[in-house]
Amino acid sequence: MGISNGDAGFAVSPDELSGAGGSAQTIAEQIPGEFNAVLAPSDQASSGLAGWGTGAALHDCTYGWQKLVGGLSGDMDGYGGKLIKMAQNYRQSDQDAASALTAPQAPSSSAASYKSTGASDPFGTVLVNGPTGTPTQTAPKHPWEQVA
Repeated sequence: MGISNGDAGFAVSPDELSGAGGSAQTIAEQIPGEFNAVLAPSDQASSGLAGWGTGAALHDCTYGWQKLVGGLSGDMDGYGGKLIKMAQNYRQSDQDAASALTAPQAPSSSAASYKSTGASDPFGTVLVNGPTGTPTQTAPKHPWEQVA
């Protein structure tokens, strides 16, 4: 399965979870039909042992086993459904996270609009004229590049 906690971190593959869940549900659907094929021969064998304690024990054992296998089938179906739901939740979480990410906002048209708020510019932003002749914002100078 696509789960890893090695150097690459933790990863889950929703496709593999869905596949495993679908496989579990498919097998769970097949179990009752396959087990029914055992009932007729078991009944025939236990009726052939009429009067013997083993005939009744075989019958009881077969039907007890059928009950347990039926429970297993139900559990497999339920857990398969939970794996599929988990895969859907992972996909939905990924979609929600992706939609929450927005494109970065463009900077204001000039640093002058920043300065018009009366705040001092801690980065030493320099205004230069852009291609249209209007001031545009440039990257600030690094502190070691600034001359006092």
